Amino acid sequence: MTSETTPPASGGSASGSETGPENGDEMASEGWSSYSTVERATIIGTAGTIVGVLIAVIALFGPFGSDDKNTGTGTSTSPTSTTTTSVSSTGPAPTQDKTARPQQGDFTLQDGESADLETGVVGIAVPNHDVSLSTSSTGILQYLNPSSGAIAEISTGADPEKCAQRLEANSASTNMIESGEAYCLRTVEGNIASLQIVKLSSYPSVISLHYILWQQ
Repeated sequence: MTSETTPPASGGSASGSETGPENGDEMASEGWSSYSTVERATIIGTAGTIVGVLIAVIALFGPFGSDDKNTGTGTSTSPTSTTTTSVSSTGPAPTQDKTARPQQGDFTLQDGESADLETGVVGIAVPNHDVSLSTSSTGILQYLNPSSGAIAEISTGADPEKCAQRLEANSASTNMIESGEAYCLRTVEGNIASLQIVKLSSYPSVISLHYILWQQ
């Protein structure tokens, strides 16, 4: 009985090893399979550690090396505020210069009117007035009446020292006036003033005065 031999397939050898695309995958599979279980675990653990370190670095410093200004994780530094403190002066209060130019001016008084020399107010019943004008019942005689009760006649060219001396030596509570005369008086506030009669008229009783006031 004769045996039949099956001829080999065309294009290949019956005894040769087959080659093809699947051989690469099998080799890769055999390469990973060649590691033991412990070695595989070590590789996986090392890779996980490296990935974790990279994630931590990116979270801390930001991607691509960005600085704190571009990320919310950086530490912001606020500008230092400057507080200005005003220092109050504790020195002595300024004193009035006694050699300062005196206050002076002109005003007109009618019968019954008064004047405050410090403020320059003239009128009927002026509060804290320094001098007033009154007339006799005949309308001929006119009087200056100082509120302080101190008035004295003096020659022209009066100054505060002369007026003070005159008021100490010879002062009156009222004084009949004549045109051209000058008088010293002390104001309600304690200052010294001189009054020069510039013009005087009767019917009605009106006088024009020039005054000089020295602050004490």
